[in-house]
Amino acid sequence: MQPMLSSPGFPLGYLEDRRDQGTLGLYLRFADHEPIYGLTCRHVVRGDRKVDESYKYSGAGQPQYHIQGNETTFYDWQIDLEATLAENNKFIKSTEEAYGRWDSYQQYDEKKQHLCPTKQDREHLQRQKLLAVYTEKVIQCVSQFPQKSQRTIGHLAFHSAFQVSTRKPGYLTDWGLIELDLKKYEDHPENRVFIELDFKKHEDYPENRVLFNTKHMPEMPSHQLDVMLSKMDKGHLPLSGIVPEEHDSFFVAKRGARTGLTTGVKTEIEAVIRLPACGSDDILCWEMLIVPVKGTDKFSDCGDSGSTVFDYKGRIVGLVTASTHEPRPKDGKRKKRTGQNVVPDTAGEVDAAELATLVDGTDITFAAPIQWVLDDIESFTGMKPEII
Repeated sequence: MQPMLSSPGFPLGYLEDRRDQGTLGLYLRFADHEPIYGLTCRHVVRGDRKVDESYKYSGAGQPQYHIQGNETTFYDWQIDLEATLAENNKFIKSTEEAYGRWDSYQQYDEKKQHLCPTKQDREHLQRQKLLAVYTEKVIQCVSQFPQKSQRTIGHLAFHSAFQVSTRKPGYLTDWGLIELDLKKYEDHPENRVFIELDFKKHEDYPENRVLFNTKHMPEMPSHQLDVMLSKMDKGHLPLSGIVPEEHDSFFVAKRGARTGLTTGVKTEIEAVIRLPACGSDDILCWEMLIVPVKGTDKFSDCGDSGSTVFDYKGRIVGLVTASTHEPRPKDGKRKKRTGQNVVPDTAGEVDAAELATLVDGTDITFAAPIQWVLDDIESFTGMKPEII
């Protein structure tokens, strides 16, 4: 078993001694080129380079290597897995003892008939046993790769400067590409997002064997849920196609290294103020805004930058670039992007009633429309990127 997760959404850190970490969100390749690249944000892989510096690896000198999971994350994985296994084993032990009492003598006592385990109860116990066996195997695998060098996934190939694009007015470029070392992957990297599972067979889609846990998709319309389930394969949702940026508000999801699978609502593309780095001037730019659905605290958090935003059909929406609890409209006003060549500075203010209603304190995630990102990558590298 290889150490590298092959589905996007895993934590991306530095091989060198840095605590910074983000998310690898999408796999790309260039036409007529063999390497596969992992897409993330520029600020996740920038190293010590200044905000106005871009990067292209020339092949000379020591490359900047990246890994899956920094030391803290790797340690947390082990702790969580061991805690899960201990909880499963505790449940299995107590349940088997209870069923043993029933099988031995309680079934003959009329006053104990309410303790009779159902078929579903026994099936649940069997699933927990299978989960315990699987968790033990994962722990054994993870424990083999304690050294960071063993979790190296590849090296930095390109990243943009952190600046407003000359090609797309108002777009703040913030992307990076990692050239992957495919020898580290057991399975070929694919754009298939893992969806939470609860190990129950779904009546309409038995080929999935498991039903994804709907608690991660609150308020998702049933017809959309049915479409998503029909597209899932072994607990994964394949990502393909791009949602046009002009689409109205709709339900989206993402899997990030920090907050895992979360859901939200994509609203308008609005003008926001971004602070690139300490000592740099604020930048007014266009960002796609995503708010968490009712009943959830946030769509993303620190460490989720680079995550891919997708819809219930698996179509790609955008790239998570930042989030904030206190978004700052320019001078307290709000502006909506109304045309392809409109820049935030010259855009007219709009009535707040025309935009999504945002309650004070609402966590807001910023995302760049994926087509903007792909177009800028092509402009920067001279090669057309393809989503694999």
